[in-house]
Amino acid sequence: MCATAELWPTPAALVTWLQQQGVKTAAWGTGSAKSADHLWDELQRGETVILPNPLRRRVASVMVLVWREEILLHETAQQLPDGRSRPRLWPPSEKILPHENYLQAAVRGLCEELALTPAHIQLAPHTHHQHHHRRDSASYPGLLAEYIMHTLEATIPSLPHSAFHTAETTPTGHRRHEWAWLPPTAALAPYLSVRPPTS
Repeated sequence: MCATAELWPTPAALVTWLQQQGVKTAAWGTGSAKSADHLWDELQRGETVILPNPLRRRVASVMVLVWREEILLHETAQQLPDGRSRPRLWPPSEKILPHENYLQAAVRGLCEELALTPAHIQLAPHTHHQHHHRRDSASYPGLLAEYIMHTLEATIPSLPHSAFHTAETTPTGHRRHEWAWLPPTAALAPYLSVRPPTS
């Protein structure tokens, strides 16, 4: 059974509860780690849930692979609303909200992060794959994370051919996204079960 957001009326209540469960949160909100406020917001919006035995954060996300011949669109960094910069080196990805399927989340995420409209986006549902794994959370060090990752390809002809940046308005302020076309990294190998287009 998952722990629901109603258990934690404030971010401080969430931190207290996590520390009682043995999760060390002192590093959260420093370096590239997100803060407890971010996790609380994710729980309130239904972007993540907390599960027991073992205690873990479960996230369902969709990663969109946008190929240009044999190179792939990567988000190289994010500048958070508080001014901190987080290195990323990852394709555009979005958490799936409770009322969405992975296709709807993909379109929403691309529109938000790349400043697009749905008319710019051509999804390829036949390339869909689902992956499941657990690891320590990079965003919240010390808290185990369980990821359900959907991947699929998309074509977006309107994107620039060189490196570019976009700005996204979030509940906590403006977030800047840095983008570049790069060969796939080794970390992406488990997700690239579909070969890039050759035409």
